[in-house]
Amino acid sequence: MWAEHWIIWDDPTIGIKWPFEGTPVLSGKDRQGLILDLAERFE
Repeated sequence: MWAEHWIIWDDPTIGIKWPFEGTPVLSGKDRQGLILDLAERFE
């Protein structure tokens, strides 16, 4: 079984300061990412 999970690139709880100006160009898949607190977790 294969599954993909991703978090949103600008999740404020992670706090990465990406070095760019303007609006990023995201794929449809990347626009659907969740914040880390809502992402599915595997334990």
